[in-house]
Amino acid sequence: MSYTFYSLLHLGSVLALGLLLGALWGIYTSPSPNKKLRVLLLSLHGLIMFLILLAGFGLIVTIKVPFPWPLWIYGKFTIWLALALSPVFIKKANRTFHNSKLYFLIWLILFALALSALLIVRLK
Repeated sequence: MSYTFYSLLHLGSVLALGLLLGALWGIYTSPSPNKKLRVLLLSLHGLIMFLILLAGFGLIVTIKVPFPWPLWIYGKFTIWLALALSPVFIKKANRTFHNSKLYFLIWLILFALALSALLIVRLK
């Protein structure tokens, strides 16, 4: 596969992840959450996270990074792992910080993680 294919798959999946996390936030903050929709969104979250990982490793292979990987790859993987666990943080934040400014802080941290992943690649 080409660099362009993996790059588009990676960026498209990251954009879909942002939309999906917004939808999960809406489900968890809803007064009467729809359980079937929540299960569907969580399943899509897993699929999108897999596509992000697949495209990321495809990009690593395409640009021929040697195996003792540079530190920025481990940083991106750590951020990916944190974003993979984000539905747990969203659910717990809803129970703990409902109708609070701290709930907004959770979203700010998730956005900062995504932005730092972009900066890590650009400034490698």
